[in-house]
Amino acid sequence: MTWETTRHSGDGRARNERFLADLGGGWPGEAAVLPLLAGGHVVAVLYGDNLPGGRPIPPLEPLEAALAEIGRTMQAALQRAVSQPR
Repeated sequence: MTWETTRHSGDGRARNERFLADLGGGWPGEAAVLPLLAGGHVVAVLYGDNLPGGRPIPPLEPLEAALAEIGRTMQAALQRAVSQPR
């Protein structure tokens, strides 16, 4: 399975209404969901939208690169912790 950043234009689906209400209400014109991967597993998800201002979400490539580096760092730290004798 391939994980990638998802951009979304709000479409009013009921299943998202509770999530958006918990974030403060309103329906964003755009939203992005970016996975944080470590060792091929999603360990966190970063969500962002264009509320309250409604401006377009800027390019996400710099954020994707930062998340990739964080994931590599997390995986390396986990490998070190597992390989150290107790």
